[in-house]
Amino acid sequence: MNPLPQNKLKKTLFIFISGLLFLLLLEGIFRIYHWTLDRSYPEMDSQSFFQKPHPTRAWAPKRNASGYFIDRAHRIKTRVSISSQGLRDSEIPLERDPRKLRILLLGGSAVAGFEVEKNQCVDTVLEALLSKHLEAEVINAGVPGYDLTQSHLYLKEEGHLFKPDLVIYFSVSQRAAEPAKSKNLWISRNFFLQRVHQTFYKYSYIYRGTFSFALKKLDRVVLKDRSSTLGPDEKITRSLFESMAKLTREFGSDFALFEFSNGSPVYLPESSLRKIAADLKIDLIKTHEKFSQAKEGTYYFSPEGYWNPTGHLKAAEILFSYLTHEGWELMREKVQR
Repeated sequence: MNPLPQNKLKKTLFIFISGLLFLLLLEGIFRIYHWTLDRSYPEMDSQSFFQKPHPTRAWAPKRNASGYFIDRAHRIKTRVSISSQGLRDSEIPLERDPRKLRILLLGGSAVAGFEVEKNQCVDTVLEALLSKHLEAEVINAGVPGYDLTQSHLYLKEEGHLFKPDLVIYFSVSQRAAEPAKSKNLWISRNFFLQRVHQTFYKYSYIYRGTFSFALKKLDRVVLKDRSSTLGPDEKITRSLFESMAKLTREFGSDFALFEFSNGSPVYLPESSLRKIAADLKIDLIKTHEKFSQAKEGTYYFSPEGYWNPTGHLKAAEILFSYLTHEGWELMREKVQR
């Protein structure tokens, strides 16, 4: 009997068992590491903690709420306080000082900035930049999860009461460059493999990290035709922007759009939004090119694309440039007084 096949089998089994033990050891190390970190980031429904049901906008900030916003996945723990006016801001007097420039920021998570401390948020940084040249106050009326319809309703119901000189809406403006394979992975077409994948993804740190890394690389390399984020809602978007611009004019304010982009290479600027802004003669503060020039991770928490402190600083600098260097007339008038 030839002993070579037996030796080869033993060697194969030894390599397989050694590899399996190594992966188990590595998984154990990751689990201990994450368990240690998780103790500082307890699981909680942070969004619900700061929100309450609203009759017209579905939900609204919970007034006078205060606590920690926790994102365990990204190891984020920030102090968030909501004022009696429902703002992540200090109490703002409705009667405006005519000597002060007042700007109202509207939008979703990008404006609210729960992922960063208040002193790092776009409104606070912009106000500090402006205050070097004139008296200014920037009001943060962003609410996590708010879309254009909800922001429009907020402006109509409450935002206009602050009588701002300028209202800026942060619009999600990108066109998704849809991954060609990520939605059609062979795993998703096989029920058994899908269940195995979900189990490993839930319980194995190694598998989760490897799969996410591979999928991210795949999405970057293989892209389909771009699909508009506005899509069939383009007419509704146009109508709401037109309504917001008209409403702001009625209370003597200006209206502008901030082109929010998460800077990912799998996203491109939304041409439909730019066309709508041009047709309605609404100022559009273009940002995609400025954000996308930096290395990945410079301005965002990956993978969701929420701004990190550097991202909020960059957004504030872009807004400051728009207000000072791009000739906004009201800004010049305020400075000259």
